[in-house]
Amino acid sequence: MEPLSPTRQRSVVFWIELQRGSGLTLKRQIYDQIATKILTGDLAAGTRLPSSRELAAQHRVARNIAIAVYEQLLAEGFVETREGSGTFVSEMGRLRTPAAHLPSRARRNPAAPPHPDVISFICGTPDLARFPRESWAKCLRQEMYFGKADDWGYAPAAGMDTLREEIARHLLRVKGIVCDPGQILVTTGAAQGVQLSAMLLHERRQGALVEDPVVSFVPAILKKCGHRILPVRADDAGIDIDDLPARPAASLLFVSPSHQCPLGSTLPIQRRLALLEYARRWKLFVLEDDYDSEFRYSGAPVSSLFRLCPDRVIHIGTFAKSLAPSLRLGYVVVPAVLAAGMEKLIASTHGNGSRLTQNALARFIREGNLERHIVRMQRVYQRKMRCLESALARAFGKRVVVSGNTTGLHLMATFEGVKFDAAKIAQLERAGIEVDPVDEFSLGKSRHPSALAIAFGHLSFERIEEGVTRLAAVLPE
Repeated sequence: MEPLSPTRQRSVVFWIELQRGSGLTLKRQIYDQIATKILTGDLAAGTRLPSSRELAAQHRVARNIAIAVYEQLLAEGFVETREGSGTFVSEMGRLRTPAAHLPSRARRNPAAPPHPDVISFICGTPDLARFPRESWAKCLRQEMYFGKADDWGYAPAAGMDTLREEIARHLLRVKGIVCDPGQILVTTGAAQGVQLSAMLLHERRQGALVEDPVVSFVPAILKKCGHRILPVRADDAGIDIDDLPARPAASLLFVSPSHQCPLGSTLPIQRRLALLEYARRWKLFVLEDDYDSEFRYSGAPVSSLFRLCPDRVIHIGTFAKSLAPSLRLGYVVVPAVLAAGMEKLIASTHGNGSRLTQNALARFIREGNLERHIVRMQRVYQRKMRCLESALARAFGKRVVVSGNTTGLHLMATFEGVKFDAAKIAQLERAGIEVDPVDEFSLGKSRHPSALAIAFGHLSFERIEEGVTRLAAVLPE
């Protein structure tokens, strides 16, 4: 059969999920999803899109909505029209953000509807069903009823003094970090901590050393702040000191020493000391992402980099994992020499937070609720990790190797004879499983094509078992 000529090329059929009543217009939903598919490569350059009439019929929307979507895509350069042939995806660079960290609807097999019962092994969420609602509500009520009138206003840019003081006491008790409350700035989470640090440390023609692999928002933020990304290989013991450049053209170094994401490794003290010596020698500031450090299941807690070297380390923490992401509360602890500059920066670039919520969290910590919750959840998460390990062992035996299982809410599993490419991920999604392939966190070449970062913290024991059963049904024996 002869190939189709350009004028006879068939248009592609792809799935778009519309949520009527979501608050987003149908035009915005269709536009967002088509644009995302183009940026991620799901719709390749040169692909012929359905006509506006076909698009409207496929998704049961008015044709004028489909026309408006195509006009917007055309105006922004996502598509081009060819007279007599139709609308085609334009040539452009592919978005480098790993697909696993885009909204799930953008990662589904574009040719099939979503599975009705998805089990997500994606990293990033704690067990929200066990959030301490009663004790949190009590603290919030007390602040609402007995707080001052001013507490209904905006918080200072650096955060409420009450919360900064309680965070300082908490860090001293739990992690041995000695700092003044004035060195602590309240943020909306780890991402804002990285952004503020990157903005503060930006220097002309300077780069940022970044452990590789790494969570996708880190290089995205650093690039946006003007830094050139310089990947440094990480292995089963964390960032590889031997891979650091001999003469770094950089002002900062990003690392997650407590629980490297996605590899799950913990940086040993020998590498910690060598890393800090390197930072001192080249006058770098180290961005220490304290990822998952609260939940350690084997051995004694490791020393924070900030504790070891408080003049060269910016310690970035969040309450998203220890409590809940929706609180939108985190913090950075900066060297004393950077405190004034960081406070000035956050005042000029970010809106003020909620006095009420920050005071409630300060009370929550002061009354011991946070530490009790962490201890309780540490036991729960350890049981969930053991459940996941047992399920993987029963389903795969010696065909799976588990690592990174001493800390945190995910582990790494490497499967013999499996490559998690786009086809395999689509196959898993059709079976109702969302996964985080380790290679999708990579900044450079593929080094872990057979590995998944499997999160378990947010899942029930039953869902963990069911998820592994589905995984085993898809992966070859």
